[in-house]
Amino acid sequence: MKRIITIAFLAASTTGTAAYAQERDSGRGPVDQAPVQSTADEGESEEEESYLNEVVCRSEPVTGSRTRVNRTCLTRRDWSLLSEDTRRGIDHLDRDANQSVAAGAQNSPAGGF
Repeated sequence: MKRIITIAFLAASTTGTAAYAQERDSGRGPVDQAPVQSTADEGESEEEESYLNEVVCRSEPVTGSRTRVNRTCLTRRDWSLLSEDTRRGIDHLDRDANQSVAAGAQNSPAGGF
Protein backbone atom coordinates (compact mmCIF):
# COMPACT_ATOMS: atom_id res chain seq x y z
CA MET A 1 0.00 0.00 0.00
CA LYS A 2 2.78 2.40 0.92
CA ARG A 3 4.57 1.53 -2.31
CA ILE A 4 1.50 2.51 -4.37
CA ILE A 5 1.15 5.82 -2.53
CA THR A 6 4.85 6.55 -2.95
CA ILE A 7 4.71 5.82 -6.68
CA ALA A 8 1.60 7.98 -7.04
CA PHE A 9 3.30 10.79 -5.14
CA LEU A 10 6.41 10.64 -7.33
CA ALA A 11 4.35 10.56 -10.51
CA ALA A 12 2.17 13.45 -9.36
CA SER A 13 5.08 15.58 -8.24
CA THR A 14 7.07 15.01 -11.44
CA THR A 15 4.22 15.55 -13.88
CA GLY A 16 2.66 18.26 -11.74
CA THR A 17 5.88 20.28 -11.68
CA ALA A 18 6.22 20.24 -15.45
CA ALA A 19 2.56 21.13 -16.00
CA TYR A 20 2.76 23.83 -13.37
CA ALA A 21 5.86 25.31 -15.00
CA GLN A 22 4.18 25.31 -18.42
CA GLU A 23 1.08 26.94 -16.95
CA ARG A 24 3.22 29.59 -15.27
CA ASP A 25 5.22 30.26 -18.45
CA SER A 26 2.06 30.58 -20.54
CA GLY A 27 0.92 33.46 -18.34
CA ARG A 28 -2.28 31.82 -17.15
CA GLY A 29 -1.01 31.07 -13.64
CA PRO A 30 -2.73 28.92 -11.04
CA VAL A 31 -6.47 29.33 -10.74
CA ASP A 32 -6.67 29.22 -6.94
CA GLN A 33 -3.84 31.67 -6.26
CA ALA A 34 -5.00 34.19 -3.67
CA PRO A 35 -3.69 37.76 -3.66
CA VAL A 36 -1.05 38.57 -1.08
CA GLN A 37 -2.43 40.55 1.87
CA SER A 38 -0.61 43.82 2.60
CA THR A 39 0.68 44.36 6.11
CA ALA A 40 0.84 47.56 8.12
CA ASP A 41 4.61 47.84 7.73
CA GLU A 42 5.36 48.43 4.03
CA GLY A 43 9.10 47.70 4.45
CA GLU A 44 8.44 44.15 5.59
CA SER A 45 5.79 43.61 2.95
CA GLU A 46 8.16 44.65 0.15
CA GLU A 47 10.89 42.36 1.51
CA GLU A 48 8.45 39.49 1.83
CA GLU A 49 7.09 40.14 -1.65
CA SER A 50 10.57 40.17 -3.18
CA TYR A 51 11.41 36.95 -1.30
CA LEU A 52 8.24 35.23 -2.58
CA ASN A 53 8.94 36.42 -6.15
CA GLU A 54 12.53 35.13 -6.15
CA VAL A 55 13.01 32.42 -8.78
CA VAL A 56 14.37 29.10 -7.50
CA CYS A 57 15.45 26.29 -9.83
CA ARG A 58 15.34 22.62 -8.90
CA SER A 59 16.69 19.62 -10.78
CA GLU A 60 14.70 16.40 -10.81
CA PRO A 61 16.16 13.12 -12.10
CA VAL A 62 14.44 11.54 -15.09
CA THR A 63 13.10 8.07 -14.33
CA GLY A 64 14.96 5.41 -16.29
CA SER A 65 18.04 7.54 -16.88
CA ARG A 66 21.15 7.88 -14.80
CA THR A 67 22.30 11.17 -16.25
CA ARG A 68 19.27 13.13 -17.49
CA VAL A 69 17.61 15.70 -15.25
CA ASN A 70 14.72 18.08 -15.74
CA ARG A 71 15.38 21.55 -14.43
CA THR A 72 12.31 23.51 -13.34
CA CYS A 73 12.41 27.14 -12.29
CA LEU A 74 9.50 28.65 -10.33
CA THR A 75 9.08 31.44 -7.82
CA ARG A 76 9.07 30.59 -4.14
CA ARG A 77 5.33 31.34 -4.08
CA ASP A 78 4.74 28.90 -6.96
CA TRP A 79 6.84 26.19 -5.27
CA SER A 80 4.81 26.69 -2.10
CA LEU A 81 1.49 26.42 -3.97
CA LEU A 82 2.71 23.34 -5.84
CA SER A 83 3.75 21.73 -2.55
CA GLU A 84 0.35 22.45 -0.99
CA ASP A 85 -1.48 21.05 -4.03
CA THR A 86 0.66 17.91 -3.99
CA ARG A 87 0.12 17.42 -0.26
CA ARG A 88 -3.66 17.79 -0.71
CA GLY A 89 -3.59 15.28 -3.57
CA ILE A 90 -1.65 12.72 -1.53
CA ASP A 91 -4.00 13.20 1.42
CA HIS A 92 -6.94 12.67 -0.93
CA LEU A 93 -5.39 9.46 -2.36
CA ASP A 94 -4.61 8.19 1.12
CA ARG A 95 -8.13 8.95 2.37
CA ASP A 96 -9.70 7.20 -0.65
CA ALA A 97 -7.43 4.17 -0.23
CA ASN A 98 -8.28 3.85 3.45
CA GLN A 99 -12.01 4.14 2.72
CA SER A 100 -11.85 1.43 0.04
CA VAL A 101 -9.91 -0.89 2.37
CA ALA A 102 -12.46 -0.31 5.14
CA ALA A 103 -15.36 -0.91 2.73
CA GLY A 104 -13.71 -4.11 1.46
CA ALA A 105 -13.24 -5.40 4.99
CA GLN A 106 -16.91 -4.82 5.79
CA ASN A 107 -18.10 -6.64 2.67
CA SER A 108 -15.73 -9.64 2.90
CA PRO A 109 -16.70 -13.05 4.34
CA ALA A 110 -15.91 -13.94 7.95
CA GLY A 111 -12.43 -15.30 7.14
CA GLY A 112 -11.38 -12.13 5.38
CA PHE A 113 -10.48 -14.08 2.22
